[in-house]
Amino acid sequence: MFKVVGINTKKERWGTPTAYIPFSTAQAIFNPDKKFNQITFTVDGLETKEENDRFDKSLRSLLGRSLNFNPEDRQALWVNNSQAEYIETQKIFGGITLFVSIIGILTLIAGIVGVSNIMLVSVKERTREIGIRKAIGASPLSILKTIILESLIITAIFGYIGM
Repeated sequence: MFKVVGINTKKERWGTPTAYIPFSTAQAIFNPDKKFNQITFTVDGLETKEENDRFDKSLRSLLGRSLNFNPEDRQALWVNNSQAEYIETQKIFGGITLFVSIIGILTLIAGIVGVSNIMLVSVKERTREIGIRKAIGASPLSILKTIILESLIITAIFGYIGM
C-alpha cells in the first residue's frame, strides 16, 4: 500500500520516533472527515528570525483565506515555530559564552599579574645569588632563562592543580 523511500534514524525531542508522510495521506487515513486540530511539519531553509516570521505570516494568510478566519486572530490558528525558539536560545548561549570568555580572560590577566609579582619578589630576594652567578661568568641571558623557566614551571604546576 505504501512505499518506504527512506528511514529517519534521528530521534525528535523527547525521543519519539517520527514518520514523514504527505498531508493528503494523513488526512485520508487518520481523519477522513477533514477535521484536524493539529499538524506538525518541517520546513527547510528558514535560518533567520525574519525568514521565520515571514513564513508564519504567509502560512496564516494562506490558511486564513482557505479556512475563512482572520490571519491576525491568534486563537484561530496557533503556530509554534521551534526554529525561532532555537535562534533565540542560540543568542542566549552566545551571550553566556561571551560572558564566560571575558571572565576567563580577566582570570588569566589576574594570574599573569600575580605570577609577575611573585617573580619580582623572587628576583629581589635573589639579588645576591644573581650577583654571584654573574661574578662566576653566567651570562644575563642564562640568568633570565633560569628565572623564566622557574616561573613557567611554577605556573604550570599550580595551573594544573587549579584545574
